[in-house]
Amino acid sequence: KEIEQFKILTIFNVLLFPAPVNTEGISQPTPVMMANTGTTVTLKCFLSEKTQNEPVVWYKQSVGQMPLLVGSAQRFWSSVLYNEFNNSRFIVHNVSVTFLLFISNIQSSDEAFYFCGVRIVYEIRFGNGTYLLVKGTLSTRITCISIYFCDLYH
Repeated sequence: KEIEQFKILTIFNVLLFPAPVNTEGISQPTPVMMANTGTTVTLKCFLSEKTQNEPVVWYKQSVGQMPLLVGSAQRFWSSVLYNEFNNSRFIVHNVSVTFLLFISNIQSSDEAFYFCGVRIVYEIRFGNGTYLLVKGTLSTRITCISIYFCDLYH
């Protein structure tokens, strides 16, 4: 129960009071996305003209957990998926300045923050992230106590 309360507080704090991130050259325009289990989502990341040829990565970070590398891609190269994400549910696709992560057959374990990053020499510049809320989970029910989120994401 304490872990669920910690998750909920963390989600609220990140969504309502985002920390400044060096997002020069990268943008994730959707801070929260809601999905039903079994459906497919497309997480979007946009690069600047300056960064479009640099290697790009997607990370998944569940609340209270270390980030996990989902996949990477670079313009004119095939994308790569890593470890438990190297399966048919996950697809990374790069088209010009748009970098997409497709997740099919959504499961409750997919609920997490997803961060897109562009690697420039020895630095990774991250977007602000997208929180994927899976309907029916405890955090979804608690988040919808706030009329703001219920109106926008239902």
